[in-house]
Amino acid sequence: MNISRTCSLSVSGMSIPSSRIKDKPNFLTEMESTRATTLLNNWTGDESLQTVYSQLSDSAKNVLSNLQSGKPVEKDAWKGLCKELLDQGQITESEYQCTNLDYRLIPLGSHDSSGNFVRYNNTAEIVLASRSLNQWSGQPLEMLDTWSFLFRKWGNQLALEYNPDGTPKYQNLSPISNQASACQKIADLINGLITVIN
Repeated sequence: MNISRTCSLSVSGMSIPSSRIKDKPNFLTEMESTRATTLLNNWTGDESLQTVYSQLSDSAKNVLSNLQSGKPVEKDAWKGLCKELLDQGQITESEYQCTNLDYRLIPLGSHDSSGNFVRYNNTAEIVLASRSLNQWSGQPLEMLDTWSFLFRKWGNQLALEYNPDGTPKYQNLSPISNQASACQKIADLINGLITVIN
């Protein structure tokens, strides 16, 4: 799988007739809708972000200042900021797990309506990509953005795969979309908090 910084509905080397996808939900469209809903439901005004920011410790605020100025962030300081956001209830436990950028659990597949496990294609390539992505760079927002992009692209490619009878090959892509959404939600929250720094 070629991991590039462009996302499209086409999969390299495959031609998907539009008649097969026009009535099917688009994974990327679904992800964008989920992201927009998350943003509207959680951080709709500067006052709520200001409240979250005001409840952070000085060390967490320093992490945000470093991110704002483009300075590298220490791993432990990043983890401390994310733990405070978890303790405030701004992120869930599963979202908090996505902030640990040292490793990433890669979903291998999901169960279909009959209860059979269906393995996702390209899991080996995603695991290989994770080895280079899981090295701390000091720029956690870039890492979250890369993971979100990678999961979205992978999910979009899988959504375009069909069984010989024309039915979608994967009935459940939520293990992938949930990780992409979590990475994006955290990045959006952090970027929002950066905007309220005086």
